[in-house]
Amino acid sequence: MDPYDNTKYEEEYVFGDPPERDGHGFSKNSFRVQTPQVKIRWKDKLLVGEVYAEPTGIMLNIICPKCLHSIKISSTRKAMEWDEKRGQISVEPFQCPWELDTEVAVGQYTNLCKWSVAIDKNIAKDA
Repeated sequence: MDPYDNTKYEEEYVFGDPPERDGHGFSKNSFRVQTPQVKIRWKDKLLVGEVYAEPTGIMLNIICPKCLHSIKISSTRKAMEWDEKRGQISVEPFQCPWELDTEVAVGQYTNLCKWSVAIDKNIAKDA
């Protein structure tokens, strides 16, 4: 079984719009006309993120599947490898910094999402 075969997973477009027939999607949050989209498999979900080329490096923008907040990960803070030809991205372990319930005070960090994963060639594993 090919671990990189994503055909059996249901795509979850938690960021931007579903791609058009030609495979390109457009984000409502992006001023760029076309941004490369990357599909990241985590457990039984297939997350869709966007990769931006910034002057200081690259930026990955995905939605946390736990709290549904946008997470922006920059290569200036986390080690990243982006293979544009294959559409593969790898990111060292990172954690979602958002609150789960905005009605509850953060206090002793008990309300934080803390979804923590590392991405290796589009496969996210719990960190």
